[in-house]
Amino acid sequence: MQARCDLDWHGFELGPAAKGTVYCTSNAPYDMGKQRPSNRILAYGKSFHRGAFTCSSRRTGITCRNRNGHGLFISRQSWRTW
Repeated sequence: MQARCDLDWHGFELGPAAKGTVYCTSNAPYDMGKQRPSNRILAYGKSFHRGAFTCSSRRTGITCRNRNGHGLFISRQSWRTW
């Protein structure tokens, strides 16, 4: 993944109606000392739906889509947005 980002971190965002976006930053995307993100594990073969979003986990990576069909795919080897 670093081939497309010369900095330390990738951040991904998917809005309810917009295309997926990738951010490239040299610092953590949030302050780990002040913010406590809620992390959950989505097991392989499972899907999660909330509001405008659906995410599905496979051994090949995780795919998230919004109601407009825009989305993002993230794996250990690559990522893409549409």
